[in-house]
Amino acid sequence: MVRRPRPASEGFTLIEILVVIVVIAVLASMVAPSGRTGIYELFVMNDAIRRELPQRSGAGELRALAVHSGMRTLRDDGVRLVREGVTTPEEVLRVTRA
Repeated sequence: MVRRPRPASEGFTLIEILVVIVVIAVLASMVAPSGRTGIYELFVMNDAIRRELPQRSGAGELRALAVHSGMRTLRDDGVRLVREGVTTPEEVLRVTRA
């Protein structure tokens, strides 16, 4: 069976996204100074966001839509690390303050 290339408009599969996340995490662990932990925010394109892009929605509106669609923000990821005992609330606030 010959697989045809997927049109770029269809976006990435979940497996492709997970592979990229794993590669980034591995690379970050290799180059990060010892004793440091990264916090991450991943904006995944979905149909609702894809429909909003041509409308030229502002960054704030797109971010709100992404959060509503399940995106975890930097601060959310930091809170997760606080709950796991990896870092402190003060450190999360320091690095995520806008």
